[in-house]
This record gives sequence, C-alpha cells and structure tokens, in this order.
Amino acid sequence: MLKKQIITAVTLVFVSLSANAQCAMCRAALENNVSNGNIGIAAGINFGILYLFVAPYAVIAIIAFFWYRASKTNSKNELLKRSMASKCPRCKKGDIFHYPLTRISKFSEMNSHCPQCQVSFTPEPGFYFGALFISYAFNVAIMVTISILLYFFIHPPDWVYGASLVTVSIIFIPFSFRYSRILFLYGFGGLQSR
Repeated sequence: MLKKQIITAVTLVFVSLSANAQCAMCRAALENNVSNGNIGIAAGINFGILYLFVAPYAVIAIIAFFWYRASKTNSKNELLKRSMASKCPRCKKGDIFHYPLTRISKFSEMNSHCPQCQVSFTPEPGFYFGALFISYAFNVAIMVTISILLYFFIHPPDWVYGASLVTVSIIFIPFSFRYSRILFLYGFGGLQSR
C-alpha cells in the first residue's frame, strides 16, 4: 500500500513537470493582451490566483468558527485533546481510527462505528469528500511555511524548493489525511455530545 502511494506521488511529480510550460504560455498571452490595452484577461487571472490562494485559509477559518461554536459548551482544552487523540465526538472515549498515527502502513484505516457508543463515523455516503478541503489547506500551509523558511534561511536553487515541497508533502500525508477527517467530523458530523 505504501509502495503504491510513493510510486503514485513520484509519477505525479514527473507528470506535473510538463505543466511548467503553461505558465510561460499564460504569461505571453497576458503580456500580449496588456500591451494591446486589454487588461480584462489579466485581471481575471489575477483574481483566480488570489481565489486559489485565499480559499484554503477561508476553509480553515470556517472550520475554526464551527469548532469554537461547538466548544462553547465544552472546555476548549478538552475538545482539542479529544480531537488530537482521535476520540469520538459524542462519547469522548471511542477511537475514530483503528491504529495510532505512528503505524504508517495503516494510518487510513478508520472505524465505521464508535467502539464505545456505536455511533456511525460516516453520517452520510461521501461525507469525507469535504475533508479534502481541510487537507488542501494543511498542504498549502505546510508548503508556504517550507518555502518561506527555505527562502529566508538557505536561498537554494529551484530544484531544492521542488524536492523539499514534494518530500515534506509525502511525509505529512498521514497527518493531513487523518486530522482533516477528524476536524471535518468534529465540525460537520453533528455528533457532539448533547
């Protein structure tokens, strides 16, 4: 399973290298349009870039709001401890995942129901598709942090940026997968204790 994920990640890196030419094409098209007085396309692309940059942080802000609202009845520290320990949002005792995060080969195996209170951890079919937005926000935050650290402290060549970002993203897959699901379940699962 882990070999398959590593092979897929490496394949995607090499497949995405050919997409670098698109940036040059966009730049040429934008420069041509701007030099001819047409700034509408440039404004649209700039808005798209800003939207893609701001979207993950907006998702995190929305999750934080729902998390705060849910924690008004509970102690904030208790809610944070339960979510970080992967405990059931309703009974606060049952494990959400079969294995601890340290067991890398089985980090994604999730209990279908709470072992203690038998509540379903899948409120509806396809529920966890929404967690990919949280995972995306985690990855953007990690990549921005690594890029800033590399830029200000090391000043490496471009290939080091790419290799570092891919390596760190692969290392954080278990964390990102698990905690995006946990935060989504806590924020939108409707399983908080009553």
